[in-house]
Amino acid sequence: MLALNSFQIREGSERIYVRNTLLTRETDYTIDYTTGQVQFKNADSLFRGGAAQVRAQFEERAAFSLAPTTTYGLAARYDLGTVGQVNLMGIFQNEQSTFTRPPLGFEPSSGFIGGISTQLRFQPDWITRAIDALPGVHTTVPSVLSINGELAISKPSPNRFGQAYIEEFEGGVARSIALTDNLWHWGSIPTSIRGAEPLGVTGGFNVADAAFLTWQSLPYNVSSNQFVPVQFLPQQIDPSLRFTGQAQSAEPVLWLMLKPDTVLGLANNRPESPSFGLPNWTRPTHDAPRWRSITQTLSVTGVDLSRVEFLEFWVWEDAARVARNHRTTVLFDFGSVFEDALAFVPASFTVSPEGDTTYFGVQRAGAGRLDSERDPRTQTWSATLNDEGILSDRVVDGILDGNTGTVIDTLPLCLRDRARPAGPLCLRRPALALRPAQRRRRYGRSGRRLRARLSRRRAHR
Repeated sequence: MLALNSFQIREGSERIYVRNTLLTRETDYTIDYTTGQVQFKNADSLFRGGAAQVRAQFEERAAFSLAPTTTYGLAARYDLGTVGQVNLMGIFQNEQSTFTRPPLGFEPSSGFIGGISTQLRFQPDWITRAIDALPGVHTTVPSVLSINGELAISKPSPNRFGQAYIEEFEGGVARSIALTDNLWHWGSIPTSIRGAEPLGVTGGFNVADAAFLTWQSLPYNVSSNQFVPVQFLPQQIDPSLRFTGQAQSAEPVLWLMLKPDTVLGLANNRPESPSFGLPNWTRPTHDAPRWRSITQTLSVTGVDLSRVEFLEFWVWEDAARVARNHRTTVLFDFGSVFEDALAFVPASFTVSPEGDTTYFGVQRAGAGRLDSERDPRTQTWSATLNDEGILSDRVVDGILDGNTGTVIDTLPLCLRDRARPAGPLCLRRPALALRPAQRRRRYGRSGRRLRARLSRRRAHR
């Protein structure tokens, strides 16, 4: 099946090519002109030999007139008395475009139609005298001369600005947002609550209500003592896709899990521990909406998004619809964002005789400070020597050892080996998945369809 990503296609206007061969409708394919879906009848023979380029040409017909349209009209008449009259008429229509980058066929246009008509009546005496002078003719009846005339002009302007944009479907002009987990970082406190008001957020986002969020690109399930990656193929995400003669690769996915407000870290994962499966970092419940933000930089020098029309992505959640039932909302913020990330570390810890670590309290990490792993003297960075983590990866402002009553200056909270987490902030498990869109669905806040106009620059939250 091929989706033309267009609606209300003009019947008989399509031209479908496989490689350079023009296909025949009803013989090689069928098409739904309303939804723009093309179904190939003999896919195995058409795509024999593997992947093949498919090219589609078609025309659209406007089903609805959604563009703002303004029409002006003028009619006038000038009376010449006994001689007659002159009539004037003019109509001007101006149609704007709903697109910032109007595609071909949807450009802003205007048109003018004007006309003049006249009805004149004269009684010229010279005609009567001329006829009376003819031999054998004698008349004194007044002569009458009538003149009726019309003049019209049409001046269309199909493209007032002289520019249009060609839709490239999955063209290279689109900007993809990478879903690799190491490209995302803790975000700052959002300065605006726009979109979060229906969830009960008022005045601003409270730091005390910030929950703990984990994200990961490639989670694993354990089956028969083997780690099995959780992946999705394109056809599992978009069932309308059909592939013939080629292998499918997994699509990039970002898994997100917003923890309960009482759970700050992961559960104890030592099977031999009596506390196995219990959280090792908790806090009292908060009767307020939970929130957390993560950020990815689109460009370090700046990128102009003022002409971008759409934000497209897919959202997946489990069959139980846990996220939807708890009114989970994904908000996107484009522009220059504050870079003072919000991150937390525990204030103290204790170690049980069995060797289990339990953490207590919450303190913000790195507030108002530029955190870096660079060497403080040489300002260089080495993956071997300086890859110790920042913000919530380790405690750098001191943590109380509840067993000895002493304050430890620095404490790592996570090992590089994800299979053996050393602290409460390492393990990341899936709950919500995002992937780049296939130009199928546009979801927005609370799962609604979204066509987001983006007007500011540089960073992405």
